[in-house]
Amino acid sequence: MLSTSTKNFHVKSFSNDSLTMPTLAPPSSSLFSSVVSQASGVQTVRERLLSTAPSIGEVEDLDDTETVDLHSLSSSTHSACESCAQLETDFAGAVLFVESYHGPHRILTQENSSPRKDLYAYYQQATTGPCPTTTPPAGLSKLELSKWEKWRNLGNMTRQEAMKRYTTALDNLVDDWRRSANLRNAMDTRSSSMGASDASIVRSPSDAGSATPIRVQRSTSMFERLPRIYDELGELQERVEDEAKKREVLEEHLLHFTRDNRSMFNEQLEQMEQIRNSLVSLVKNLEDDVVQHSTELQRLTLRQQEVAARAENSMLLAVEARVRQIFLVVRGWVQNRMFRAALIVLVGVRVWHFLRRRRLPQFLAQLLIRWLAKVSSLDGGNAPQLANSAASRRYV
Repeated sequence: MLSTSTKNFHVKSFSNDSLTMPTLAPPSSSLFSSVVSQASGVQTVRERLLSTAPSIGEVEDLDDTETVDLHSLSSSTHSACESCAQLETDFAGAVLFVESYHGPHRILTQENSSPRKDLYAYYQQATTGPCPTTTPPAGLSKLELSKWEKWRNLGNMTRQEAMKRYTTALDNLVDDWRRSANLRNAMDTRSSSMGASDASIVRSPSDAGSATPIRVQRSTSMFERLPRIYDELGELQERVEDEAKKREVLEEHLLHFTRDNRSMFNEQLEQMEQIRNSLVSLVKNLEDDVVQHSTELQRLTLRQQEVAARAENSMLLAVEARVRQIFLVVRGWVQNRMFRAALIVLVGVRVWHFLRRRRLPQFLAQLLIRWLAKVSSLDGGNAPQLANSAASRRYV
């Protein structure tokens, strides 16, 4: 009984340890092979017990029916006590874990969190019982009032149910809280006490002088425990397979993500290299252009200095500049309206004197007079006077 209970405890501890978050680390091959070997061994023992169970029952029927009834009653009582002790031990370990917790889960360290209030209500229900009053005591703070309301809402819940809900709530929050050292010591102490009680129960039929019920007790205990151990090992194997599948999926996603990032990073590096080469070539071309322009500018500066020296010493350029100044002055005079009219009159008078001296034909003189009168009319009112004077002189 002691060895079976210890084995069962180790299986449960490993099962609880396996309820962790999926990681990328592959599961241990030795651990998985040991679990598979244990499962196959348990299945073999179970088949043997199932095959030998009828013969054991026949021996029991032949010995004493009353002894078997007494044994079944004590076995059921022992199972109930064992479940109660297991629940109390789990509850005590959970309370110790919550009170001494300083881990990363802030929801367990903050008093105003809803799960912490639920744990308080379950603890009060399991230790004190139902809430004794229907109205809150005076002087409670807002936090204490909310805790009291949580406790009151539990109603007439039994202490065992409150303990079970306490451990279940902690299981939902922290997966590996059962691996605490204090809880392991408590479980070991409980296993030792269970082994001593099993030994006392087994010895009681022996003192009565019957040897067959001892074999029935041991066989029945193993027969009851082995299916549960086998089921737990099956669940553990399924969890290991699920963890392996999750690990494969995560590895696939990680490889895909790493491959995409690597390809993108390589593309970025290639683009950066192309940009760098383009910038280097552009800077080099700009430097060459700057050197070329600087050389051209120096050459043009020297040429300008030479041309300036020649221009200062050139007589032709001086005459050209003087003629240009005179031309500008004359153009300014010609653009003046009065000067232009006087010039036209002077030219007309000179032509008139020339015609009088040359004695041109009469029709040419009339045409010339008309042209002069027309041109004079464009410059002002001096034209009629010129025409009249010309006509009077002609008739004279």
